[in-house]
Amino acid sequence: MIKIYKQEQLEDVKQKYSKEMIKEAEEIIILLDENYGIYRDVDKDLGGYIALLESREDVTEIKANRIKGLLPEYTDIIKSDDGIDYYSSLFLLSDDYSIVVFSTKELHEILIEKEL
Repeated sequence: MIKIYKQEQLEDVKQKYSKEMIKEAEEIIILLDENYGIYRDVDKDLGGYIALLESREDVTEIKANRIKGLLPEYTDIIKSDDGIDYYSSLFLLSDDYSIVVFSTKELHEILIEKEL
């Protein structure tokens, strides 16, 4: 799982993921930065982060440790020119802390325990 909460972290994944997914992630990071500050400590301060799931193990880890028992507030499909659609779901851990999970359809179905 890749944890993204700063603009510069997107540079590390730009080559691996579609420009559409990167654009969506960038918009979320900008929103978090504007509302919670660019110098926030993602583990101690308010705001949240993006969790980019890359494997079944990532799904198991985030379900057990971060979003246990939570349902997504919403899910968006990010259509990509490369033919791979990504799913983005918002999980609210508190009033001012959220995790936006990005994954492929296969991993997302495991995450939400529902066929899409």
